[in-house]
Amino acid sequence: MPITNENIIITKFLNKLFGYFVKWKEGAKDGKGVYQFHDGSRYEGDWVADYKNGVGLFVHVNGDRYQGEFKEGEKSGKGVYYYVNGDRYEGIMKE
Repeated sequence: MPITNENIIITKFLNKLFGYFVKWKEGAKDGKGVYQFHDGSRYEGDWVADYKNGVGLFVHVNGDRYQGEFKEGEKSGKGVYYYVNGDRYEGIMKE
């Protein structure tokens, strides 16, 4: 059973905690927030109509991370991808 209030939901799925802290608009994530996905990856940033949209940070399970622009849930626009081995790519993203 999830623990909820107006802006926070924490629940358990397959014995893993996940949740989000975001603003809601008409039943969808909208505004600035943090979402922990089932696989352990995490997104912190802007949401529009339930999509990662705007500027944010996405941290992959393996430790790689992308900081930059998102459009309709995908990396799109200026950003920096940091690899866990220390390499990095800076440029225009399109997924």
